[in-house]
Amino acid sequence: MDGSVSSPWCLCTVQQVEELKALLKVIPLWSTGIMLSVTMSQQSFQILQANSMDRHLTSQFQIPAGKFGIFSIGTLIIWVAIYDRLIIPQLAKIIGKPYGFGLKQRTTLVFSSNTINYMDQLSLYPIFQEHF
Repeated sequence: MDGSVSSPWCLCTVQQVEELKALLKVIPLWSTGIMLSVTMSQQSFQILQANSMDRHLTSQFQIPAGKFGIFSIGTLIIWVAIYDRLIIPQLAKIIGKPYGFGLKQRTTLVFSSNTINYMDQLSLYPIFQEHF
């Protein structure tokens, strides 16, 4: 033996171990994000829901059912602006960190609120269908 490693899988550097640990820590966040994006990409539920409701703004103007996704996008744009310009600076003052919560805490809050939002929408859908 001349001192070289026969297989690169036997020994690894501390940096490689730390990179693997960091990768393993974000896998649950990635998997949650994948599931949420798959749910959001299924626009057929929104279209079916829009088809069953009265979409008339006036007697002559009706919003097409396929355009109801625009309201979600518009709401997201408005919310991001409010969050970035109003909430983050106030939160930074309260917590004492320049960006408020850390990345993991923000991601957890977003995924939790999205999950609660989807559960709320699905649970209220039959009630709205009966009454409206």
